[in-house]
Amino acid sequence: FINPGSCGRMFDGNPIASYALLEIVGDTIRVDLRRIAYSIEKTMAGLKKSGLPEIYCEMYRLGRKLN
Repeated sequence: FINPGSCGRMFDGNPIASYALLEIVGDTIRVDLRRIAYSIEKTMAGLKKSGLPEIYCEMYRLGRKLN
């Protein structure tokens, strides 16, 4: 089971999106966890526009769960 996180809902204190590359060659399995920046400000603007509580903006900005 591999769960690298998601775009914006990181719970490790790093708000940068994460993903995993899985490579299987024969009996060898390699997992490469990576991060990629995205516009957190645009995401927060969308959250505000949709009427979600402010705590969601804080979670995206801080990269950790607050509730």
